[in-house]
Amino acid sequence: MSAVNPPFALQNAGATHTAENDRMMLGSTMAGIRVASSLIGRGGVAQGGGQLKVQAQGSPAMAVDVLSGHVYVPGSEGAKQGVYSCTNDGTVALSITTAHATLARIDIVVAKVEDQAYSGAVNQWSLAVVAGTPAGSPVAPTAPNNSVVLAQILVGAGVTSIVNGNITDTRFYVSSAGGIITCTSTTRPATSVILPGQQIFETDTNRSWYLRGGAFWPVGTLYAYKTAQESLASSTTLQNDDHLLMALDINATYLFKLYLFYTSDGAVDFKFDITLPAGSSFPPVNAVSIETWPSSTSNQLAVTPSSTQNLDGGTASVPTTVWGSFATGGTAGNFQFRWAQQVSSATANKVEKGSWLEIIRVA
Repeated sequence: MSAVNPPFALQNAGATHTAENDRMMLGSTMAGIRVASSLIGRGGVAQGGGQLKVQAQGSPAMAVDVLSGHVYVPGSEGAKQGVYSCTNDGTVALSITTAHATLARIDIVVAKVEDQAYSGAVNQWSLAVVAGTPAGSPVAPTAPNNSVVLAQILVGAGVTSIVNGNITDTRFYVSSAGGIITCTSTTRPATSVILPGQQIFETDTNRSWYLRGGAFWPVGTLYAYKTAQESLASSTTLQNDDHLLMALDINATYLFKLYLFYTSDGAVDFKFDITLPAGSSFPPVNAVSIETWPSSTSNQLAVTPSSTQNLDGGTASVPTTVWGSFATGGTAGNFQFRWAQQVSSATANKVEKGSWLEIIRVA
């Protein structure tokens, strides 16, 4: 290997400039690289237009529509192939082949580039459907060289039309180096293809993350806010609070604090617990502290919060703080606050609007 010459836009270089070298320049501005050992940018869908969304047709048929947009397609056939810039300026209809009579299959919709300098019979890019193999447990087919997968399509046995419920969006988005990558919680970029410190934003969770030590860490403190009062009467069965919950990472350590405002009749009392994903653990001693105002009494619990804890009832809203720490294992899931009546009564227990939860990942 040696220095690749001429560098991009070298004055008076004339015909010695190559398309490959120009594509390398484009790829170098992308956020991250496609694989750790590669010089090729990661590519992805650009913001703007219809962002190449794949959707069912207005009158569902064995076809899908791909909206307008721009995509950067990384080359996969050469070490210095670079990134191709591809524009679609309107809606493109793509046909889906006839469904198998008894077996389902998974097709993929791709933006692909064919370049005679590496392989193929033409020099062009296109939107295409790659059909999968019908099977009892179908899997998506392998994507072609030099392509970005925009969607997966489940083609059920014997179906005669494709609806939006059959389409899984797999687009990933590109940003300039140092920019924030937009994605969803299911289309995060692999940690091997972006750089340490790179930030992503999930549009489905409205959460931001950054890459640290080979894993994604949340940006800042995570908050859950109770937007409406919730009540429960005539029940001692613990129920999940509608708002006081938070999705957790696997194999992580957290600090948490819950600011709780509840109302409970003095003869009824209030009980709660906290549930975590399977394999999680609280410290063995003093896992949680509870402080209730205005008496400012404090109770450090030597039991895990998965055991039910009781709080005294009161005719007015009682402000209470619950805090502690915990660690998750290898199973994904939520921090979930649950509560109920200690004694069943037609006089409802309530958790008030304005209660909130904060969680900080520390390891």
